[in-house]
Amino acid sequence: EEQALLVGPGTGLYHKENHHLIFSAYEHTHGFERCCLIWKDEKGWHRSENATKDTWSSEGAPVVLPEGTVRLFYRDGFEKLRYTDYIFDGENYIPTAMEMETAAPKTAANQLSAVRRGERIFVSTATGTDRRREKGAVHVFRLAGNKMELEKTVPIWDGFYAYSSLAHIKDGRLALLYESAPAEISFTAVEGLEK
Repeated sequence: EEQALLVGPGTGLYHKENHHLIFSAYEHTHGFERCCLIWKDEKGWHRSENATKDTWSSEGAPVVLPEGTVRLFYRDGFEKLRYTDYIFDGENYIPTAMEMETAAPKTAANQLSAVRRGERIFVSTATGTDRRREKGAVHVFRLAGNKMELEKTVPIWDGFYAYSSLAHIKDGRLALLYESAPAEISFTAVEGLEK
C-alpha cells in the first residue's frame, strides 16, 4: 500500500547492547509521511512501528541512550524539536514515549542530525521561523536517565541552513557538514559544546 520507503539522510548507528545496525526510514504514501526505525540483525532487516500516529514525520536521526532506549528525533511540522523513544522487546522496537516535545526551537519541515556523547545529546537543525531554512544551530541537551534538559544552543550559521550531518572527532570536537546554500555543502568542527 505504500508508494515508497525512504532511508533518512545522515548516519545510522550501531546499538552495541543488541548488536543491531539501526537507521531511520520513512514511508511516503499519497503525500503523507511517517518516520520509523529499520535495523539489521543476524536474521536480516526489520522495521519498527511508526514514530508518529496522527501527525506526519519524515527524515529522522536516532541516538542510543545509556540504558539502551533508542531516541528518534525527526523532521515534522512543529517549531519545537520532538522525538519518540523505542525499547527493544526481544523481537521489535516498540514506541514507549511518542511525539515528546522539547524546549528547543527548530524550523518546521527541516531535516536534522543528532549524536550522543556520554551524558549529552547534540542536535543540529535550522532555527528560523516561518519555515525559513536559516539560522543553523546545535542544541546541547544534558541527560539524566531518559530525561533531557536543554543546556544551551550554539549558533553555527545565520544564513541558509538545510540538511546537516554531525559526527564525532577523536579530539572531542564535533564535525558538522551542512547545506549553507542550495546544493552547497560547508564543513566546520564545532568545539566548546560541553563547557
